[in-house]
Amino acid sequence: MAFTQFKSLGSVLLKYDLSLQETDFLAQNFSPKASLNELEKEIKLSLNELAYDVSEAAICETLIFPILRENWKSFKDSFLLWSHPTINVNEDLMGIPDYLFARKTKFGRAVVGRPICMAVEAKKDNFDEGWGQCAAEMVAAQKLNCEIADIDVYGIVTNGEFWEFGKLQTDTFTKNKTIYSVFELQTLCSVIEHILTECKKQIKD
Repeated sequence: MAFTQFKSLGSVLLKYDLSLQETDFLAQNFSPKASLNELEKEIKLSLNELAYDVSEAAICETLIFPILRENWKSFKDSFLLWSHPTINVNEDLMGIPDYLFARKTKFGRAVVGRPICMAVEAKKDNFDEGWGQCAAEMVAAQKLNCEIADIDVYGIVTNGEFWEFGKLQTDTFTKNKTIYSVFELQTLCSVIEHILTECKKQIKD
């Protein structure tokens, strides 16, 4: 079953017997991230001057990927940011995630490492379906990591403007109640930076 066949978060919870928590696992006192001048200019230009919401590709190219890439820069020694890689765990968990952060390996850019944070576009603003796909990808990432350690896997679902976050910890899926916005870009980037920091803490060579 491809990741895209999961049409809701509930379908993933049922299939993999996961419990659900809806609470703010992310701190609420993030300081706005500094040194975003160039990204802010580019995102503002896209929001004000481009038809950024006319297609899924436009949203990804003008909003989602630039924001993920900017936050990845500080972690490039630990993670690779992959766009639309192929993941295959088994016949139930396979497909092409939109984006993921995976730990670096000795194989460099030739092989996708074990993913630790998945990002999915909410097609047609359908966040529930987006979470179905993202949660399935998070389960896949958890299984890929299980040979090394008990890893918390993070997920992001966004339509470019609004960003939601989740965490899979053992058999508990936690969905952050607070939703963040591209219109508060510094705070949004601080949240993503925090998640990548938590991911990095779990890496053990």
